[in-house]
Amino acid sequence: MEKKWNLQDIKPAERRRPARSTAQKVSEMERTVDENPAPRRAAPESQNKRRTNKKGLIAGTLVLLVVAVAVFSFAAATGQTTVTVFPRWREPTVNAVFEANSQLSESNLVYEVLTLEAEGEREVTATGQEEVEEQATGEITIYKKTSGEERLIKNTRFESPDGKIFRITESAVVPGGTSENPGSVVAQVFADEAGPEYNLAANTQFKVPGFKESDLTELYDSIYAVNQSDFTGGHRGPKFTIDDAELQAATESLRTELREALQGRVSNERPAGFILYDSSITFTYQALPGEDIGNNKVLLKEKAILRAPMFKNEDFAAFIAAATIPGYENESVKIADPSALTFEYAADTNFSGSETFSFKLLGRPQVIWTYDQEQLKRDLAGGSQTVLNTVLGGYPAIEKANATIKPFWKSSFPDNPEEIEIIEELTAE
Repeated sequence: MEKKWNLQDIKPAERRRPARSTAQKVSEMERTVDENPAPRRAAPESQNKRRTNKKGLIAGTLVLLVVAVAVFSFAAATGQTTVTVFPRWREPTVNAVFEANSQLSESNLVYEVLTLEAEGEREVTATGQEEVEEQATGEITIYKKTSGEERLIKNTRFESPDGKIFRITESAVVPGGTSENPGSVVAQVFADEAGPEYNLAANTQFKVPGFKESDLTELYDSIYAVNQSDFTGGHRGPKFTIDDAELQAATESLRTELREALQGRVSNERPAGFILYDSSITFTYQALPGEDIGNNKVLLKEKAILRAPMFKNEDFAAFIAAATIPGYENESVKIADPSALTFEYAADTNFSGSETFSFKLLGRPQVIWTYDQEQLKRDLAGGSQTVLNTVLGGYPAIEKANATIKPFWKSSFPDNPEEIEIIEELTAE
């Protein structure tokens, strides 16, 4: 059977819309935009944001510029010019006996004397009294103002201005000299008679009466003596007696105290520019008049005198260099550390302060050639960095040198020599 269709069951076919062209689509999109415009407040916010970003960029750039200027200014202000100098140096082995003299000599090392004094006292018990006569004793420095040495025999007389006679305990040889720089030697003396009137004050001048009596006018006028410290010990009359054991103990204790006190002063009272070895220090002692303090008590008094030879740094270094370094030609040198050498007196040497004495040195000191650092700075000031090698040609004491100039963009030394720092380093041997 054929199926019958109801007209109501049949939907009419929909009409197809014609396809839109691309131009139509774009036109509709534009129409949609026009019909739904974006809120107008978005435009000012975008502009403000752009303005803010621009201001931040400008501010950041300014900050960077300020920081850069500050950094460069600081570098320029704190820039430092350093010249590292490598001077000539040697390290010789020293093991020999040498001679030193208080007078200038071509072959001997010249020395000066550091002299320090201190007095002290100890309380001791007196065991009684006795009548004694004692002669004053002391020390004189004998001078000669003309050339040629003069030997004085033991017991040679020296006369004070008031006629008191003292005699030297041992023979002495007085070296020649000049009026400006007389030769000198130290000698021990004792009074010709006992008594306190011979306890003379320091700086008394003496002459040799024997020269005058023998019509040796030239010697009488050219030789004289001065006591650098008081003469003491002259006594006539009662004197306290002290038990030997107590006296010895008190004397040793007092001398130890005086030695330690004097040694403690050496480092502060040694002149600048001098070398002094502790092992060269010598001590002498003088008994001073005691004092009765009652109740059988007596003050024992003594004076201690410290003496030590001192050598000028440059003279000492040049002497060592001439004796130990082949080819050394009297250039200016220094010893980096004098303690690298040990000092000891030669056998039978009794140093008293005004004569030739022998000593032994042992060690390996660093002998360094020296130069004028301030002149080197002046020679470099204001010159280009390349001038260094040219300037060094005038400094044979320098083997080589390096310059570091800061800040890095500078290529010349500062105009002010004080802004140049010199650092010394030693090259390996």
